[in-house]
Amino acid sequence: MLTIQKWSINPFSENTYGVCDGDGNALIIDPGMYNAQEAEEVLVWLEKNGQKSQAIYLTHAHLDHVFGCDHLFQKLALVPKCHALDEPTLNMAARAAQMYQLNFTAPPKVQFTLEEGDEIHLGEHKAKVIFVPGHAPGHTAFYFEDERKLFSGDVLFQGSVGRTDLPGGNEDVLRQSIEKLYNTLPNDTLVYSGHGDETTIGNEKKSNPFVNEFGSGLFQSKGKG
Repeated sequence: MLTIQKWSINPFSENTYGVCDGDGNALIIDPGMYNAQEAEEVLVWLEKNGQKSQAIYLTHAHLDHVFGCDHLFQKLALVPKCHALDEPTLNMAARAAQMYQLNFTAPPKVQFTLEEGDEIHLGEHKAKVIFVPGHAPGHTAFYFEDERKLFSGDVLFQGSVGRTDLPGGNEDVLRQSIEKLYNTLPNDTLVYSGHGDETTIGNEKKSNPFVNEFGSGLFQSKGKG
């Protein structure tokens, strides 16, 4: 059984996730640690739960999701993996940090190798990589089918969807990505989002106020991420 650790951190209240199998294998999804204290909490957890294997995966490369990559590289030599189409997003992170007057050190290395249908292995568990652009051009989600757990990044939230007014965002593409999740995942899939609380695919089908607003442009100003 997988254990999920969530840290809601950095100036953007981003959710960084630790996932471990209880058998010494652990990974970090979207390391957003901004300061030394946040980084230390994640490092301690990772070293405790990942004695056999450790890894980093990015749903996408917006600034708030990659603050901590350099920390993990400097301490543990871990290199994050991301979809190739989000390399331009990462390249804009330093400019975004400057705009918000925030400190940022770009990760020394990133493997832009994730593709639709790839598998992420965590001990005996595996997650399928799902390509879900729209919020960012190279956005992916990670689905552990055996436990029906989805790490959706900034595509789908409890009661909201990802914003599309950032560079590389596209409202029509985001709609298609969310429909893809709705049409392929069970309703009881537990969704761990990049911001906010957990939800399920079924709950969002029923109550997400943005589902019927696609095409109206309303969610561009109200979306999250």
